[in-house]
Amino acid sequence: MKKLVWSVFFAVLMHGAVQAQPFEVSVFGGFPLRFSHPLLGSLSDTAVDTDTSLTKGKDIVGARVTVNSKGYYGHELTYSIQHMTLQTLRTTADSDGNPVSTQYQDKVKLQMLSYNFLVYFMPRGERWRPFVTGGAQVYKWGAPHFDVWPGGGYRNLGLNFGGGLKIKLVSHTLARLDVREYFGGRPYVRQLLLSGDTLGGGRTHMLEVSAGFGITF
Repeated sequence: MKKLVWSVFFAVLMHGAVQAQPFEVSVFGGFPLRFSHPLLGSLSDTAVDTDTSLTKGKDIVGARVTVNSKGYYGHELTYSIQHMTLQTLRTTADSDGNPVSTQYQDKVKLQMLSYNFLVYFMPRGERWRPFVTGGAQVYKWGAPHFDVWPGGGYRNLGLNFGGGLKIKLVSHTLARLDVREYFGGRPYVRQLLLSGDTLGGGRTHMLEVSAGFGITF
């Protein structure tokens, strides 16, 4: 999926270059207003679905590359990073057979690569350009540094939609505001067990607000 996203976007870039369409490169910072996830499961053989949880990160940073048509459309590739807290319990038996629970906690890196199609409400060249957008993303969830962790991170897919506003500041510079809703599958499916279902589903949900600055050429 990651290779497909890059292939499609580079094809769009080449088409834009041929058509003399303007490009934008911007950096942004933001934060999640809301983050929710399904029951993630357990490291223990006797799975307790509520053992593991993720806490949203405080800050999100990233970059966007955009190619716009002469009218009301655009294509955009976004890469972002945030750090979240992963917390889990592992229950084992002591020498007398009594259950003993140990808590683990660590920061994990969440990286996202997304492709979005943009529809503007104002034509190219206007100072104020509100827009709506929809697209798909690839998640890369980092691995925590637990001795008992089975190993590795996790990759999965999702969809997003939202909108925003681009404001032309001076020649070849702009400011932008974005709001995005992200939906994706349950992370760490291979590492965590759900009771009665080792490959159980569920959905993550994140509402992101960001602001950034960019250049056009």
